[in-house]
Amino acid sequence: MCKAHPAHPGTSELVGRAIAGAVEACELPRGTFALLHGQSHRVGGSLVAQPAIRAVAFTGSFLGGKALVDAAARRAVPIPVFAEMGSINPIFVLPRRLARDATALAGQVAASVMLGVGQFCTSPGVVVMQRSSSLDAFLATLAKELGAAPEGTLLHAGIKSGYQRRLAELSAIDGVVALVPSAAVEGPCGARAALFAVDARTWLARPELRDEVFGPATLVVVCDDAAQMLELAHAHPGQLSATILGDDGDRALLGALAPILAGRTGRLLFAGMPTGVEVNDAIVHGGPWPATTDARSTSVGTRAILRFLRPVAWQDCPADLLPAELRDGGVPGLPRLVDGSRR
Repeated sequence: MCKAHPAHPGTSELVGRAIAGAVEACELPRGTFALLHGQSHRVGGSLVAQPAIRAVAFTGSFLGGKALVDAAARRAVPIPVFAEMGSINPIFVLPRRLARDATALAGQVAASVMLGVGQFCTSPGVVVMQRSSSLDAFLATLAKELGAAPEGTLLHAGIKSGYQRRLAELSAIDGVVALVPSAAVEGPCGARAALFAVDARTWLARPELRDEVFGPATLVVVCDDAAQMLELAHAHPGQLSATILGDDGDRALLGALAPILAGRTGRLLFAGMPTGVEVNDAIVHGGPWPATTDARSTSVGTRAILRFLRPVAWQDCPADLLPAELRDGGVPGLPRLVDGSRR
């Protein structure tokens, strides 16, 4: 059962028909897939409460995901909820790497922030670096790139209002400097990029700076030294991704940051930008709370199906009663592990 997004009923219907066609082409049982429309949040809550529902997957806001988790926990038989709820995906740029190519890095960050008008769940919402002359070059280039970025279209009017609200909240915090204020855009879904900067002490003292800004904006956090960088890493809540960009001369700091961030993210990058997720066996698109409700799972990749499977051991079962997949001979093409050996 799939709940359509109320802001995109037409797109949901097109996708639903494509999935229904695939179900039929693969000769899966009728009812394998169903699409339900509805404007009210009560529709989703009612689905979670249905006894026949055994698990829930959700992508959206923290408040929406938390509401589903609470509803699932109130059931007579609680069920798991795999909710992806947001992430600021910090990028830590280490001093030697910044000194080597500050301008090029700024261009890459700007492109990542603007990808999909900042609506990728792995969009970099925070960039952490140390104070230096190279920082000035980075900020100047990043401000130029984001300031010149064209207006984009957000997914629906609710996202625009949320984006504007968060920008206003950031601008009202003492110590936060708007390097590229987001210009007003006419129309219900238009948005322009924004860039803010703040010192590490202010960021550490104001927990609201760790909340996601969903849209084309990022916040540069300036540290005084390596110790403050490590303090910031410890203060980050759970994330979908975290990135550390360093050179050989940054190896000691990189080695200190990596285990801290590995405990706070599902995907740790050492090159490139966090936007861009390839569907394969190795991808982890998940992370500790509040990025997701279950850090052991991934919502993208071949292992995503494991969220909806439950292991059952058929111990000492007569061979003729075993499921076809477990019998000698099994199902052609289906790998089996027998006495520790793959067959």
